[in-house]
Amino acid sequence: MALHSSSYQHWEGRRQGVMARRAVIIGNGITECFQSRWLKYLAVSSWGVGFIEVVILFFLGQLLVTDSLISQWIQYMNPQAKAFIGIFITWLENTPEISVRVSYNILFYYFIFFTSFVPVIAITMVLPNLITRDLGSNAIIIYSSKAVSRLDYIIGKFGTVFGVLTIVWLGPTLMAWVFGNMMSPHWHFFWHSRIPLMNVASYLLISMVFYSFVSLGVSAISPKEKLPVFIWLMVLWFFASQLSKVGTEIDRDWLRYCSFAFNLHELAKVMFNLSEDMELIRSNVPFIGGFLDTAPDFFNPARLSGQLREVITSLSIMVGLSLAVLFKRVKPE
Repeated sequence: MALHSSSYQHWEGRRQGVMARRAVIIGNGITECFQSRWLKYLAVSSWGVGFIEVVILFFLGQLLVTDSLISQWIQYMNPQAKAFIGIFITWLENTPEISVRVSYNILFYYFIFFTSFVPVIAITMVLPNLITRDLGSNAIIIYSSKAVSRLDYIIGKFGTVFGVLTIVWLGPTLMAWVFGNMMSPHWHFFWHSRIPLMNVASYLLISMVFYSFVSLGVSAISPKEKLPVFIWLMVLWFFASQLSKVGTEIDRDWLRYCSFAFNLHELAKVMFNLSEDMELIRSNVPFIGGFLDTAPDFFNPARLSGQLREVITSLSIMVGLSLAVLFKRVKPE
């Protein structure tokens, strides 16, 4: 007598849709990526930088608390600095709907600027875990035999990169906004900082989608692990950035858009619209007006406006090339 019945048996278990199959690929991919201790260190460091942003926002809120340590420390400053901070505090108190929005917008713009290295390093670490090793081991043929379509496979790998970037980049940024507002002296900070939240969230989501597609295309170039990493770091990041700088120096605008770092920076300028915020500060806090007139490019309002059409065109071309490589390489033989 057979140990198991070989006759037809109707499945009585829980049915799961196609998204469950894709979620398994995403979950396993993220788990495999975080087996690297260096990626764990990067995630911890990113969240640490996020807490630094929380501290900065906390100090901003403490300016409105008359008996706080920050307010007491201000009393020992020189008269010029004390007068400047006094005008800024008055602006915060009288027009929070403008001052809080502008302050948060500026702080989060420079926060994502200083953390722009995080996705580059994270993708460098996860590139071999995406498609490269599957090409080297012919695993894609096995996946096809297990009813995993090419679309399921690509969505799963895309979700892997997107999930990793969510943990190391988007998560710390959103945490900084939430905890920074929770530690503010007034609950209206949540409402008045909603536009900076939408700006930073929109920018990060667009950037993460771009990074995910490009990293998949680079990972699909070769079954050898070192080649995609070399192309990602040296060709797409270093050489393209240097070429962009050369284009700026010799006044060849089209060369500037060869670098995805330059394009994403220009996109941030457009989305945050920091030039308008700087002008609002200039008109409301007179002491800053003179500083902005002689400020370096990093803070100069005239340098904080980007070109959206060229950026979209350049990023679209990069994504298109990545998808062409991806769909050509990821197919059962």
